[in-house]
Amino acid sequence: MPRIVILFIMVAVCGGGGFALGEISQMTDSIRRQGNTIENQSVVFSAGQFTVPLFDGGRVPFFLLAEINIEVDTYDEVSLLSNNRPHVRATILETLFELERRGDIKPGTINPDTIKQAIKEDVEATFDVNNVSSVLLNRLLIQETGSRRGGR
Repeated sequence: MPRIVILFIMVAVCGGGGFALGEISQMTDSIRRQGNTIENQSVVFSAGQFTVPLFDGGRVPFFLLAEINIEVDTYDEVSLLSNNRPHVRATILETLFELERRGDIKPGTINPDTIKQAIKEDVEATFDVNNVSSVLLNRLLIQETGSRRGGR
């Protein structure tokens, strides 16, 4: 008699567990079928921090300090940029130096939109990225060097 009771209890526990597992599976399947409700989701590639000297004649009175992220549409594009991280950083650094040479980066007249647009265009042109959604400047500041303060 005790064997039949144990068997009955085991069947009831296994049946209850199977029923619960089926219910959980149905709930997760319906959630997966709904998909992502955000239509225009984008992902961010962290390009890192950059330091660019700002020249004045033969002196460097200022440094540009920037932390830059690139927002793209797909994970494949983030993967492409991540696999080419040194080249992406070199492209951004070349862009910043070109902006400095042209005079677009100066202590009193820095325009973040000019920097964003130039980096966006150069990254899209250099890499097979269909659309850079945005260039995010997490930090953008100009730091004075000690040579300027010392009057040299």
